[in-house]
Amino acid sequence: MQTKQLWWFVLVLVLVVLALAGQRYRQQFATPSVIDTVTAPKACDLTQTSCSVRFADGQELDFSLQPNPVPVLKPLRLAVQLSPPATPAVRQDIEVDFVGVDMDMGFNRVKLERQDADHYTGTGVLSLCTRKRMEWEARVLLHTGKGIKMAIFPFYTIYQ
Repeated sequence: MQTKQLWWFVLVLVLVVLALAGQRYRQQFATPSVIDTVTAPKACDLTQTSCSVRFADGQELDFSLQPNPVPVLKPLRLAVQLSPPATPAVRQDIEVDFVGVDMDMGFNRVKLERQDADHYTGTGVLSLCTRKRMEWEARVLLHTGKGIKMAIFPFYTIYQ
């Protein structure tokens, strides 16, 4: 009888170890890490014009939101231009996270569609905040084969 209980204990222990190892593998290898982060210069006002950043590898990313000024609860046209463009053999997915700076506004991520080698577009919506002026960050996530390059673009909305 004790041998049967010991086998069950060993089986449960093996399953727990396998589950923990799988979780560790997923966190370490399946979730890409951020390999470069740049922030747009303070002089760039995303509510008025597009903004550009340059990553450490020399690649430039130009990001724009339309219409201006940036509204809440209305569709936004998002556009990213890459220079140099991604080669057809190297697929680069681009997503944009909208993050409230001083207030958690929930998960708001938009996947952009590739229009050609260097141009990506999409549509998003910003949620309403209880504050009249809300500070935001648009975090453009450029997924590469080596990891994620992130460009941060601060901006604000004014609810009227």
